[in-house]
Amino acid sequence: MEKYTPSAVLANEEKLNGKQVTVEGTLENHGKNYFTDRRLVVTDGTSSGSALPVRLALPSEVPPAPPGQQASPATLSQYLGQKVILRGTLREDALRGFGKVKFLDVDSVRAIEK
Repeated sequence: MEKYTPSAVLANEEKLNGKQVTVEGTLENHGKNYFTDRRLVVTDGTSSGSALPVRLALPSEVPPAPPGQQASPATLSQYLGQKVILRGTLREDALRGFGKVKFLDVDSVRAIEK
């Protein structure tokens, strides 16, 4: 599957609407507060201002795993500010903090190793 930058998705949003896409960029919160005003976007990491809104189902926090148990599941904070590869479907709907907008409904997220 071809990888897109956020700006390439935004430039081709009509063609890609409803399709599964893979996007590579930096995951950021453009809201004012991590817990109460979360507006997640993926950006090119440049000053161009291209920001693709995303809906990502990751917990904001989890309790630590009991001793001897597997590690706790990933949390959103582990990916914020990181370069990531997101796979999901481009949709159009009302998204909290943005209104009606095209956004990436994320199925999977993976951090890019530096």
